[in-house]
Amino acid sequence: MNYYELTNPQKAIWSIEQFYKGTNVNNICGTLTIKQDVDLSLLNKAVNLFVANNASFGINIIQKDDNVLQYFITQDEEDFEKVYLKDYREVQKLANERCENVFDLSSKKLYKFILFKLENGHGGFIILTHHIISDAGTFGLIGTEIAENYRKLLGNEEIEKKDYSYIDYINSEKEYMASSKFSKDEDYWTNLYKEIPELAMLPSVSIKNNSSFTGKAIRKEYIIDSSLLRKIADFCKRNKVSNYNFFMAIFSIYLGRISNLRDFAIGTPILNRANFKEKHTTGMFINTASLKIVLDEKLSFLDFVKQISASSLSMLRYQKYPYELLLQNLRKLDNNLPALYDVMLSYQVTKAHDKNSTLPYEVEWLGTSTISNGIYIHLHDNNDEESLNIAYDYQIEKYEEKDIVFMHERILNIINQVLENENLLESDIEILTEKEKNLILHDFNDTKLNYPKNMTIIDLFETQASRIPHNTALVYDEKTLTYKELNEKANGLAKMLMSKGVKPKDVVGVLLPRSIEFVISIWAILKCGAIYMPLFTDYPNDRLNYMIKNSNAKLVLTNDSFKNKLDNNSFFTINNYENIRTSHMFNKPFITPNDIAYIIYTSGSTRKTKRCSNYK
Repeated sequence: MNYYELTNPQKAIWSIEQFYKGTNVNNICGTLTIKQDVDLSLLNKAVNLFVANNASFGINIIQKDDNVLQYFITQDEEDFEKVYLKDYREVQKLANERCENVFDLSSKKLYKFILFKLENGHGGFIILTHHIISDAGTFGLIGTEIAENYRKLLGNEEIEKKDYSYIDYINSEKEYMASSKFSKDEDYWTNLYKEIPELAMLPSVSIKNNSSFTGKAIRKEYIIDSSLLRKIADFCKRNKVSNYNFFMAIFSIYLGRISNLRDFAIGTPILNRANFKEKHTTGMFINTASLKIVLDEKLSFLDFVKQISASSLSMLRYQKYPYELLLQNLRKLDNNLPALYDVMLSYQVTKAHDKNSTLPYEVEWLGTSTISNGIYIHLHDNNDEESLNIAYDYQIEKYEEKDIVFMHERILNIINQVLENENLLESDIEILTEKEKNLILHDFNDTKLNYPKNMTIIDLFETQASRIPHNTALVYDEKTLTYKELNEKANGLAKMLMSKGVKPKDVVGVLLPRSIEFVISIWAILKCGAIYMPLFTDYPNDRLNYMIKNSNAKLVLTNDSFKNKLDNNSFFTINNYENIRTSHMFNKPFITPNDIAYIIYTSGSTRKTKRCSNYK
């Protein structure tokens, strides 16, 4: 028995498998439907011939002395499971159910075929494989080769045997790892990520408070219709860029703007099949690459697409270098680095259908119920149709369906803008749709709301905190506070302020940057019945000290970075909200809705103007 190490793409799958043990995270599922009367016994033979002709379907995984190895067996001919169904909706239902099956990596078979026949005579198969033996390219081959086998069996034609297999790829990768090309590729990626960018994530408009994380996912699909796709194709042809680069630019602009980052990375799968033999070999070849994105608001969209195109070409030249090895190297610099990206985007025109075939058939890929990234965006055309499917696989612990609906509508909005004006500056591209702008301008700004007039803003906040204590109230960077946590932190700080002599109607300044501490401070001051006064950190020292003196401020809340801007010692420093004691209860003083809540010094000509507002 010959044992082989896992290839680098397989090692990446093995790592994900260990993290999401007992899930279907590495399942690949799909269906093929032949649009004519089907002979299931002949189709059964076509599938067996395919399995016999593709060595990766004989891969077995074994652990020996803490090493994970693989070996190849010849699978016995099989009488595959056969089901008789009413229509294709029943096929989809069954396929989705079977896709939930979890493979045991120690089993002899890491694939499953279910043959089906419909009431109208059409038929085909449901295919389920483990990712360690297959990938997107493999699924294209499954469709074309089995359909061709079936067609040839119908016509009594000979079926040729392949003289190459996944073992050839295993050997070529070993040669690559020992080559100078490997060293050059490693230098490229190490230099590219000399400075590690922040992790770009799509925020959720929904409230998520999950203590556990499973990676459970749902797929939401859309179709880019043929008229819009033709406009996109025309843009790409005219400007000599690919559809992939067009969509990568669109999603990059959206992700950068929504996460407020100019320098970040998006994950993208690389087919990693370098020659004819590899393109016709089943197995796990795909490598994940991290495409570095640098947004420049002064660039036109057209120039940005060309920049993405250049970056993609560089990435492809060095595509064989494993992403997992890059992460290992970067974690030597930052051992807290989880990944370089949280969003994956793939653009695949998988030739799962041979246009020249006389056999009419269609294929469909199915999403799995577990994914390893927050969002995985698939753009694919499996049947060579004049349309493009966009499938959003999203983790339900992070997102809800409405998050995906918002995102897709905004993506279409960006596409329409840049197709209308390809020289539009990145800074002038509007993210919000017209519907959202109308909502903000007309609905959200309609402030004539009914609320209890005898309640102060503090009363309203505390009521909300008691109603939804575990909902997210505050998010800053990667820190979050629930309503309960924010309320109890504000209670604790309010007690500290009162111990410092703060009384109702005293003015208390806040000299802090935007932060969680900043928000806690405002609520604490208001709970004391005191008057909040904002002190902006970029103000000159003399202006800050004038405001403090003129307002007769009792105290200033600040931190160690800004206390040197103050002339007197009447300040209280907060450097980390985690150091603020929490308090479940706080006996706040009597406050009325007409009491002054805050004062603001405006930038009038004398610089001495101030205005006030109350607790309503």
